[in-house]
Amino acid sequence: MTNTIQLRADLNEKLQETAYQNQKSISDLVNEAVEQYLHTQQRQIIDREIEAYNRVHASLWHTIPNHWVAVHEGEIVDKDLDRVALYTRVRAKYGQTPVLIRQVKADPNPEIQIRTPSRGKISS
Repeated sequence: MTNTIQLRADLNEKLQETAYQNQKSISDLVNEAVEQYLHTQQRQIIDREIEAYNRVHASLWHTIPNHWVAVHEGEIVDKDLDRVALYTRVRAKYGQTPVLIRQVKADPNPEIQIRTPSRGKISS
């Protein structure tokens, strides 16, 4: 898809200079910048959904412990004991819009571990 955008002259100059210095195309730089911006926006939305979840956590823990809940625009919009079923419904209804899906546990903010592929041994 192609879109036409109009940059201010000062941004255009800086962009051309940065592209040249980094040996990248202007399109690559703009795509990277827009991707980072969108990621930041989505993270801010999820952070707000986490705050909304935290506000109602005690009630959820009391009424539906161990259920999975979906939080969208500050509201619990769906719940299920089956995470996959909930996820499927949420994606069907909201598409790629950021929606927090979290299991109701005693601790409202459990530690999350993210596993990544190994890049080799770390030298000590």
